[in-house]
Amino acid sequence: MRRSRLRRSLPVFQFVKKWGIALPLHPEFRTLPMLFYVPPLGPVLAKVENGVYDNIANESRLGPLMSSLERSRIPLRYMASLLAGGNEEIIRDVYKKLVAVRVYMRSRKVKDIPDEEVQRALSEGKTTAAEVEAIWRLTSMPTFEERFVVPPMERETAVDALFPQLDPVSHNYPIRKGAVGVGFHTDPARGP
Repeated sequence: MRRSRLRRSLPVFQFVKKWGIALPLHPEFRTLPMLFYVPPLGPVLAKVENGVYDNIANESRLGPLMSSLERSRIPLRYMASLLAGGNEEIIRDVYKKLVAVRVYMRSRKVKDIPDEEVQRALSEGKTTAAEVEAIWRLTSMPTFEERFVVPPMERETAVDALFPQLDPVSHNYPIRKGAVGVGFHTDPARGP
C-alpha cells in the first residue's frame, strides 16, 4: 500500500499515466521505455505592426493559439515519428492538452481570453481546470517533495552484531548456504 502511494506521487507517474502528456522517445516493439518527453510547445504566434509587438490572439482570440499545431515550427508528423511511433493523433491530443494549459493559465494571469474560449480549450484538450492547475504546478513551481519523491532510508546496523566472529581454530564457519553474505532473510523495517 505504501509503495503504491509513493509510485502515484512520482512526477513520472503523473506525466505519463495520469495526465498522458509525456511520451517515450522512439517507442519500439517489445521494448520498455525508460525515458519520457513532454513535447515542446512552440511560442505564441505574434506579429509586429507599426513598431508594436502584439500576439495574434488579440484579434481572432483562441483560433491562433489552437491552430498553432498545424503551423508549428516542428511538424506533427516528425514529432509523431519520434514520440508516438508515427501516430499523429496521439501527438495532437497531447498538444491540445498542452495548449489548454497555456490558454487556461493565460486567462488566469493576463485575463485577455474570455471564459467561453477557455472552456472550449479545456474541452478540446479533454482536461479540467483542476488538472490544468496540477500540470502547471508540477511543471513550473513544484516543491522539493513534489519534484523528488525519495523513499525513507534504512537505518544502518552493525554487521558484527549479526554474525559471530569467524574463528579458524574452532571452525565455526557457516554450515549451510545463505547463512552469511549480502541480503536479508526478513524485510527491513523502514522509517523512523
